[in-house]
Amino acid sequence: IKKILIFTLIAGFAFNTNGQNATATADIGATATIITPISVSGTALAFGKFATSGVGTVVLATTGSLSSTLLAKNMQTTGTAGTITVLGEGAESFSLAISQNGTFNITGASGDANELTLSDFTSSEGTKNSTTSINGKDVFDDISIPNEGTITINIGATLTTTLTQNAGAYVGEITVLVSYE
Repeated sequence: IKKILIFTLIAGFAFNTNGQNATATADIGATATIITPISVSGTALAFGKFATSGVGTVVLATTGSLSSTLLAKNMQTTGTAGTITVLGEGAESFSLAISQNGTFNITGASGDANELTLSDFTSSEGTKNSTTSINGKDVFDDISIPNEGTITINIGATLTTTLTQNAGAYVGEITVLVSYE
């Protein structure tokens, strides 16, 4: 009987769970960081003045230099690259999207149907990504905002003339979209 009593006492102590908790609680924190909203402003691309004698292109580089594949007379050698200034959170990356499908038209001042086509946009920052689009626009990826929160990017493009291009001033707007990556 002594052996049974000792065994019962040992077994009773080994399996006694009345003093242990079946649940536990802990307090945890919650954090959030709101970064500076991204914004963009810019200035126009200026291809200068030139006379044409047929179909061709005028290429405006991001440096402002001009080159041409058409028989242009009195063509300026420098234009003005467009500039885009992006404000945002320092050290963050963003994408820049320009124009619908990389092409749009600028119209003569008289509103005639004779338009100039802009295409093949270039950027002084980022890498043009032909496989990615944001809302159907050509995209330049991997652009980083410096720590001070502002970056200025030069934009170039190719302007194409037609065989019967009317003389006059041509104007239009380029839509740009910037978004954090």
